Amino acid sequence: MASPGELISAMAATLGLSEATIFQFDRQLAEAGLRSKSGRGRSAARVTANDAANLLIAIAATPLSGAGPKDAAFTCATFGALPVQTAPPSSEVFAQLGLPCLTGLPQRHNAITALTTLIAGTVQGEEFGIPVEGKLTRLDAKFAVEFLGPEPRMHLVGDATLGEPGHGPFARLMYFRRMEQKHASTESDLAQQRMVTFRTIRAVANAIR
Repeated sequence: MASPGELISAMAATLGLSEATIFQFDRQLAEAGLRSKSGRGRSAARVTANDAANLLIAIAATPLSGAGPKDAAFTCATFGALPVQTAPPSSEVFAQLGLPCLTGLPQRHNAITALTTLIAGTVQGEEFGIPVEGKLTRLDAKFAVEFLGPEPRMHLVGDATLGEPGHGPFARLMYFRRMEQKHASTESDLAQQRMVTFRTIRAVANAIR
């Protein structure tokens, strides 16, 4: 398994951010108890799938105006705690797309559980793909982890339709808190979105494998 430094390097290379920026997020999470830590040198912490999920949420869910390492723990806690709002059968479709790990998610779970499970499954060799002539073909861009705001939401999306509804399986798990009816009319018209594809999930998994 990787050290925190190795995970930082892998994530920086995949996301196109500097290692210094990723380090600031990682440090904030470590100080908040959201990343494994112990000793130095050979006894340094070995990061887990949950550590990687926390770091990915903290980075990808920051405001689009720029990275905010000082808010990493708050961002991670806010998005990670979002409850699932999708009917259970939606997760089962992911098995057809090479990710059976997501079919075992509890009926009631949150975003950090789902993302940790996804990374752990990929560590074990699961790969997202679209069915082509009975075989799964890798197409990273058709899988997305989406972070939306300002009302926090996270989606896991696997799309094998290739732009044609009904052409192939489509699966989406949505995580958000339901707004009370009295606030529905004041919902913001401003929307921001960040996303990563399965390329990032694989890179993180390879780093901690």
